[in-house]
Amino acid sequence: MRRLLLIAIGLVLLFGAAVAALGFQAHALDKESQAFVANEVAVISANWDRSLIIAHATPQYRAQLRTERTSVMEEASSELGPPQEYLGATGAVSVWSLAMLGHGASASFTAQERFLNGIATMQFSLVKRDGQWMIDDFDFRALTFDRLGPGMFGRPGVVER
Repeated sequence: MRRLLLIAIGLVLLFGAAVAALGFQAHALDKESQAFVANEVAVISANWDRSLIIAHATPQYRAQLRTERTSVMEEASSELGPPQEYLGATGAVSVWSLAMLGHGASASFTAQERFLNGIATMQFSLVKRDGQWMIDDFDFRALTFDRLGPGMFGRPGVVER
């Protein structure tokens, strides 16, 4: 009976250590992915070039990325003006681990940046492959300030893809 109890305690401690290690890994991945998003926002808003998104995209996303999806972003850049302030990103990382399949991570973040004439919201879905974060989905929305209030190209509201 005593031996069975020691085995049970050992298994509980082993399980607890695995959960703690996974938690530490998730925290590190969260910081890493937030830094990736902050860098991507800075690069995208400074250049407004869809090839920059494609360069960091998964092969699957690259294959399905349509020109019209990023043309709104490129068109809005002339209306927004130069970037003024990165407002940060909110989101979270998901870490998974399966005994026979290994482990992986994905993340979803919404980032905002203030421009001279408006605010842009960029949504990122990320996956970590081969040790690097990649864009698995990207969405862009812009809100400009004009004399009549918020609007884009004379239309009130938000421009969507």
